[in-house]
Amino acid sequence: MNTEEIFEKIIAKWRRRTNPGEGLTLPQIANIALGNGNSRNAGLVGRTLNEFIVYFRPPSRTGYKWEVNWGLVQRDYPNLLDRKPKSTKTLEPAEAIEEMCRALDDEIRAVQAEMRIRPIKSLGAYLVAEQSDGAFLYEAVVELPGDTELPIPEGVRIRLRWPNFVERCVIEATLLSYDAVRSTIIFETDRALSQRHLFTDFVIEPLVDELLKIVKATLSLVAANAQCLALRLLKNDFEPIGRPWPSIVSPEGLDESQLLAVTTCLGQDVTFVWGPPGTGKTHALARLIANAALANEKVVATAIANVAVDQLALRVVDALEQAGPAGRALLNDGHVFRFGHPRLPAVSGESRLFPRRSEIQETRKELHEAQKRHADIPRADAHARALGQKQINDLKERLRALTRAVFDEAKIILTTAVQVCLEPAFADSPFGLMVVDEASMMPIPYLMCMGLFARDRFVVAGDFQQLGPIALSKSELAQRWLHRNGFDLTGISDKLSHPALTMLTTQRRMHESICQLINNIFYQGKLRTAVPPLALTATRLKPLPGTAAVFVLLLKEDGSHVEQTESGSRCNKRSAEESVKAAYSCVKEDEKLSVGIVTPYRAQVSLIKRLRDESLPKEAARRINVGTVHAFQGSESDVIIWDLVETRNHSIGRLYRQATGDRLTNVAISRAKGKLIIIGDRDAFSHAPGGDLVRRLRPLLTMNFSARSPNVISVRDLS
Repeated sequence: MNTEEIFEKIIAKWRRRTNPGEGLTLPQIANIALGNGNSRNAGLVGRTLNEFIVYFRPPSRTGYKWEVNWGLVQRDYPNLLDRKPKSTKTLEPAEAIEEMCRALDDEIRAVQAEMRIRPIKSLGAYLVAEQSDGAFLYEAVVELPGDTELPIPEGVRIRLRWPNFVERCVIEATLLSYDAVRSTIIFETDRALSQRHLFTDFVIEPLVDELLKIVKATLSLVAANAQCLALRLLKNDFEPIGRPWPSIVSPEGLDESQLLAVTTCLGQDVTFVWGPPGTGKTHALARLIANAALANEKVVATAIANVAVDQLALRVVDALEQAGPAGRALLNDGHVFRFGHPRLPAVSGESRLFPRRSEIQETRKELHEAQKRHADIPRADAHARALGQKQINDLKERLRALTRAVFDEAKIILTTAVQVCLEPAFADSPFGLMVVDEASMMPIPYLMCMGLFARDRFVVAGDFQQLGPIALSKSELAQRWLHRNGFDLTGISDKLSHPALTMLTTQRRMHESICQLINNIFYQGKLRTAVPPLALTATRLKPLPGTAAVFVLLLKEDGSHVEQTESGSRCNKRSAEESVKAAYSCVKEDEKLSVGIVTPYRAQVSLIKRLRDESLPKEAARRINVGTVHAFQGSESDVIIWDLVETRNHSIGRLYRQATGDRLTNVAISRAKGKLIIIGDRDAFSHAPGGDLVRRLRPLLTMNFSARSPNVISVRDLS
């Protein structure tokens, strides 16, 4: 039974009590909800209440009794309080869209509440660049509370607040990018920050309500457009409709499954592309985009994160270059446009991706200067202010006209889903093909909005066996619409099959032994390995040279101990030390190899980074990336060290449980190319409280790293 099911049981049983407003202790709640108030059930209840804390009032410092916030439960989970059984009828599209809008309202409230209780903090910032258009780019290290991920999509406006200033100081900015491995953000302001701003702690407040209101407005357009391809995803009997493609796709540079994926996407109206790790999903999508554009189709390609858009943009450039003169003409004549905020230097430096760049930058510079002059005009001088405002309006219109001109001329536009929602020019540009990359991380309402812009073909690509969308709200509607993706909506993630689904099956990233850890339990055994031997040189590294996947046993008697932090995260100093030692051994052995340390818990990430920076030579420390499993999704390293943190003497954390734990396991393992080193207590997931909620990791460890396996070594045997 997962925490959502326990939560529903608690509410349903508590509601039936004579006095539901009465406070109860954890054993009492466990007794009425689970039939027994023993310590194990009380622990399950305690973890559930903390996960759904917004719906409960915790005990005071001197008390032990919890209470339910029935008002919030009524608002977010009305079905739990209804005496009638929940309806199982299929929602009409308009009803589903209306529920999505209510889920977005729940998310607005959840983000605002989270930011009040646990704000995102930064210890200061520094100037990255002063743009030629007058804007300023700054980078800042952020401190996220607990084990949450950044709840702010890239491209959203943010408010920077300096609470330690005597005077009220608030500056508005735009979040351009978030680097989860380095825990840094880059933001843009239209004014320079003073040295006092830069060297003083500040708080980052996301203005997500502005974005989500625009998403809601876009959803209303989806509901009103009966021809919208996204609406077909809401039907239980949804199947793709054939759309003949006039030309043959060249198989050059594509493996069999990639060629099938490209031809399938071109030959029907809706296609889901399942791209397991290392199977060349981005490469296949780039070939799809190039083929469509060369056939005079107008294409827009999106993803949630700027770095994913950038990676796709670079692949599209390669695909067009390889297509010969016609492809190069699209690039050279201003028909490919990377709209928004590129993060990779290779993209920023590719001038062919930015048509009319100098005109747009010059106009933006004039606009910034006009706005600064206007701000300095005394309010009493109404005539001068009116003239200044007219100049600002004229420059804004010129900028819009330039943007529309670029949109009209472009055959391929690459941008984030947020920019598609925010930029009005998309509504005026009919696209024959919409491609959504990394769609497994995109909440359903965003995906529905992307489908609005697909006239003929809608391609949804990703890997639903990896980490899913990020949302803070725990409401029933949020669970239904924001914590799930398009693969979940259509039932693909449960059945692992669908008439609209095509799967990529040849992986070129992982050593075969690493691939086999995840192949059967996540990919039905369909993955084939085709990795050149030279790409797997890391396999020869210690421990156990020649073995690709190694488990290093670290037990309580070795000093391994889990600590819970005040923010609810976890750390284990002994496993952190061993992780740093293992990483240092690898970088000393081969200076060319990339090494990453992954762990579920943010507190452990902080501890490992501190140990790395304090104990290792600076150059070695620089070459070892450390981050949460979420931070590493989408990347790869020659060597991955997975610090499990957990021990059998402590209950298993929620991040390892149920579907979340399954996806975390898959991502952690599949980042490794030549060497995977897992460090921890293998039997914790079988013997510790909560281990029964660990699904795929537990049998994976048992089957592949048993006590007699040659790829298991004790930490004591390493020294």
